[in-house]
Amino acid sequence: MFDFVKLANSDEGFADKLRQNEFLEFKRTYNERTAELEDPWEAEYNDLLFILYPSKRVEISGSLHKYRNNGKHNYDDFTIEDVKEVLLDLEQRFNINPNTTTAHHLEYGLNVQPRFNPNRFLGNLICFKNKPFQNMKTFGKAYAKEAISTQYKIKIYNKALRYNLNDNTLRFEQKVNKMESIQKGKVFLSELTSDVFIEKCFVQLFESFKNLIVMEELKPNIPRTDRRDFDNYDNPRFWEKLSKSKRHYHKQRFESLKNEYGKETLKNDILKLMEEKQKLVYPKSKKRDLLTDTENLKTLPFDSLINKSTGNRLAIP
Repeated sequence: MFDFVKLANSDEGFADKLRQNEFLEFKRTYNERTAELEDPWEAEYNDLLFILYPSKRVEISGSLHKYRNNGKHNYDDFTIEDVKEVLLDLEQRFNINPNTTTAHHLEYGLNVQPRFNPNRFLGNLICFKNKPFQNMKTFGKAYAKEAISTQYKIKIYNKALRYNLNDNTLRFEQKVNKMESIQKGKVFLSELTSDVFIEKCFVQLFESFKNLIVMEELKPNIPRTDRRDFDNYDNPRFWEKLSKSKRHYHKQRFESLKNEYGKETLKNDILKLMEEKQKLVYPKSKKRDLLTDTENLKTLPFDSLINKSTGNRLAIP
C-alpha cells in the first residue's frame, strides 16, 4: 500500500539523538572550492535518507516498503500490518515519534499480476482525465508512464520488467506532493495506520484509476462514424481541450463504444485485480463502493502503535 514518504520532525533533542544512533553514519559534503564541509549532515539506512539541518530540523525520505525488505525491493505486497511493524521499528530503532513526525509527500498504490504483459496496458494509455501520459524520467524507458497534476501524479509501470521478475507485475500508484489533497491540516506519520486515513487513500487511488482513459484492441469493420470517434478518443490532444462536463460526456461515449466494439477489457481486468489485492493488504476495508462513497469518512483517534503484549519485530539487521 504505502511506499515513498517524506517526513519532518523538529522535536527537541531528536536530531542530537540521531547523530549518536548506532545504525546511522552521518556525513557532510566537502566543498572543493572553499575547502570546507557543508551542512546538512546525511545518512542512509535501508533506502531511507536522514538529513539533519543546523536548525535541528530532521527530514527523512524513502520507501517504507523497501525498508521492510532491507532496502532491496518493493515488488511484493506491503500490507497495513507490515506498515505498523515498520513504524514500530522506526520508533524503537531511531526514536521516531509517529505522533509528532509530519508527512509531506506520500505514495500509495498496489502491485497486481495480470494475465497479460503490462506493456500492453501501458501502450494503450491515453490520458489521466485531461493530462497526457509521458515516459517516467526516473526510469527513462517506455515501460513506465506518469501523468502529472497540480497536487499529485499518477504512476503506472511494469514492475516485472524493472526487477526481471518471471510473473507479470503491474503497479498503479498515486504520489501526493500536497497532503491537503488527502486531508486538511497536518498529517502525522501515525495516520498511516488509521482506518479513516487508509480508506481516504484507497478512495483516491480507485477514483484515479477510474479516471484513466485507455484504448482497447478493437474488432474489425467498425462503421465509419464510430471509427472517426475512436480516432479522436485515441488522441491525447482531443481530451486536453475539453471542459470537465464535455470530457465526462465523451468518456461515457468512449466506454460505450469500447463495450460494443472492444475485443478485450484490460482496464476492467486490472480494476478487478486491484479490488482483490486491496482486500489482501487491508482486510478491514469497509464494504462500500470505494469509487464513490466518501461521505462517511470521519476523524477518529489514533490507537497507539505500541502493543506491549506482542513482540513483533522486523527481521532487519
